[in-house]
Amino acid sequence: MKLDFKPMEETPTLQGNEYLPECLLYSACDGYHLVHAFFCPVTGDFMYFADFTESKIEDAKNYKAWALLIGEPEVAK
Repeated sequence: MKLDFKPMEETPTLQGNEYLPECLLYSACDGYHLVHAFFCPVTGDFMYFADFTESKIEDAKNYKAWALLIGEPEVAK
């Protein structure tokens, strides 16, 4: 799996049929947070990031970057 971090000013785009893809948010203060990106089911437009309880991340400016978690992790053998 390759992580491609984007600045918070750049919004995610819908990848295939997955409306709640997992993402990492990076905060310079407290590190990485596993979240979901929510998209409008009608238009496919990005709406917001939310944590595992589906609570909306209200203050996204506290984060520096995000990355979609797409694909399978690579495990060394």
